[in-house]
Amino acid sequence: MAPELLLAEIDRRQGNLEASARRYETLISSGSQDSDVTTTAIRGLAGIRLAQARYEDALTLYDQLIARNPQDQQLQLGRAAVAYQGKKISDAEAEAVIDRFLQARPTETPQELYTLVGLLPTNSRRETLYNALIEADPSNVTVQVRLIQLLAERNPNQARAQANRLIARVRRATPNGNNNVELLFLKGQLEQALGNLDRAEDAFQAIVNLEPDNTNALSSLGGIRFQQRQFDSAASLYSQVLELNPDDLIAQRSLAELTAAQGNPLEAMERFEQLKVAGTTDPDLTRRIQQLQEDMLKQRGFQPPWERY
Repeated sequence: MAPELLLAEIDRRQGNLEASARRYETLISSGSQDSDVTTTAIRGLAGIRLAQARYEDALTLYDQLIARNPQDQQLQLGRAAVAYQGKKISDAEAEAVIDRFLQARPTETPQELYTLVGLLPTNSRRETLYNALIEADPSNVTVQVRLIQLLAERNPNQARAQANRLIARVRRATPNGNNNVELLFLKGQLEQALGNLDRAEDAFQAIVNLEPDNTNALSSLGGIRFQQRQFDSAASLYSQVLELNPDDLIAQRSLAELTAAQGNPLEAMERFEQLKVAGTTDPDLTRRIQQLQEDMLKQRGFQPPWERY
């Protein structure tokens, strides 16, 4: 079985995600008596589904892993990260998972902890945690970005200095910096965190020029155009993301928000309803639909019935 695991990993690194997934699925269904092989295959397949933004599938696989090892706090972190990306749990629920892990294993810093902390919005209450995680792994970009965003609100000069040091470190570690997608993506994230939208746009556009099918760069560039109120351009970019990955929830949600921003509340509500019908259990969807309904009623001079009492 070990060679199949190796081949699946090679396929994943080469971008052949479905080929890798098929190998993992074959291993899982083989009924192997080697628990480690099966667990590794489930983890690998969960990673593939997560990369494809197939959060429901990834969550199901994490539930299988937790059923095999219910006491594994690290798996709980990983599941929470998947659930958070799929809009299945709130910020507060994700933070509770982090708190439980830190109480149980305060000295450990697994990758799942970095992932979940990096996914959550920047929060000054987590500054101590950001610093501790960076001290344990100075090369982790996501948490570095969160700290720089926090510093930018308090001391822009300190934030810029921190960003420059991080960029310099990544440049030293990665050759061909001008054509290095990782470095360009880092520049884009940091410039966006510092409020320099034009510089962030240049970085993400450079990635798209190098890799036209890079959905992360397309989505990030769409977010910049949204902030710049270039709605048509943002919609076009998110549509490109959905052509490459029809299951991308972030792009679907962003298109709905764009529709609302362009003054089409009925179409926006229809898009949000489609997300609910598709099985997205994000509680914000219901609140967002109600907000759009309230805005429409108020524009017509009516008071929403739920505000009368």
